[in-house]
Amino acid sequence: MPSTKFVIFLLFFGLLVVPASTSLGHTVDPENVTWELPPLQWTKDLESGYVSTAPVVIGEMLFVKVGGRSDSPGGPWDDGKGPGIYAFNIYTGEQIWRYEHNQSRSGFEISPPIHIWQKDLLINGWTSGNITAHNASSGELLWMYETERVSWGITGKPMPIIGEPNVQDSIHFSTETGVLGLSPNGTLLFQHTFPDNATGYRNGVGLVILSENFSFYSGTSGILLATGDESGGFHTWEIDGDNFSSWDLNVVLNGSKLKMRTPPFIMFPSHQNDTFGAGIIVQGSEGGELVNLQLDNESSLIVKKRVSLGIAPSIPVILPDGVVV
Repeated sequence: MPSTKFVIFLLFFGLLVVPASTSLGHTVDPENVTWELPPLQWTKDLESGYVSTAPVVIGEMLFVKVGGRSDSPGGPWDDGKGPGIYAFNIYTGEQIWRYEHNQSRSGFEISPPIHIWQKDLLINGWTSGNITAHNASSGELLWMYETERVSWGITGKPMPIIGEPNVQDSIHFSTETGVLGLSPNGTLLFQHTFPDNATGYRNGVGLVILSENFSFYSGTSGILLATGDESGGFHTWEIDGDNFSSWDLNVVLNGSKLKMRTPPFIMFPSHQNDTFGAGIIVQGSEGGELVNLQLDNESSLIVKKRVSLGIAPSIPVILPDGVVV
């Protein structure tokens, strides 16, 4: 398996806002396209509520996260149909293990599962506010960590930092009320609260570079973890959890009632004299924006570039030639 390193690709800041009928710059007429799919191998009706995250494939195993089903609104989950995880053999569809997280009551689970192959851990955040770690092969619940739940618990994607030289292994979460780091065995490493009682929703964790002086030779120095919140807050911290910093994007972008609901990401130089930046997607009442940010004098955020998007933009996809939203 490849080592989990910070792999830096040379991406250009050519922002590609791609309509549904376009793929990688080639216009397609959907009515004149014949889609040839491989034969269906197997199918299952789990009858366990919404599947709101992409399945995770690890070797010969397929993991599916479900939101739970109840025939009695507000009542208990149907027997065996609560929120949780199914693990299947990817070739046969045979169920290998099942975990039910009945502490969740929302009816949906949108925090994507992640697999840490070095430890064979399947990590999940839940709308109950809990974080769980399972042995991916056996399904054994190894530990559970409880965070504060105001309305929706944990709804964003975590970010693991595992196997980096001179850096402690850690799993970074954006919870509903702040951020925290856990070791692979579930020990709390650090914790920070969003200012002004802000809360987050779908606020995954991403990697960003804000310093204009960043160098490839700096190792992980200068690479930050980042997330956002429902009040327009943009938050960063170092890999060890130190130097937690927050900015109000309503002030930086001269907006109002902005929200961040997708993980930030690294914006790469578009030419030789360009610098790295932090890419974010913000949502407002008039639509969304893709914004490239950088630190000015290591303290104030400045806008390098911004592009208008539609209402409620999706999670961006980073490609070799730019960003697709």
